[in-house]
Amino acid sequence: MPAFKADSVVTWTSSDSDSKGPVQVKILGETEPSRFDLEEVGQMYDIELPDGTQTAAFEDELSHS
Repeated sequence: MPAFKADSVVTWTSSDSDSKGPVQVKILGETEPSRFDLEEVGQMYDIELPDGTQTAAFEDELSHS
């Protein structure tokens, strides 16, 4: 069972140093395994930022609001 469900709103704190800090995002679903190395990085999730931009986030960057 995924830690984060589609359509839920969570806090994303990006590990990217250029990030603007914690932001509320919408979970779109689990990222397709073909797009990342599950064994290397763990589960990833497709997310939508407040401006509508979509990206993928590492599970450990996300927390329940």
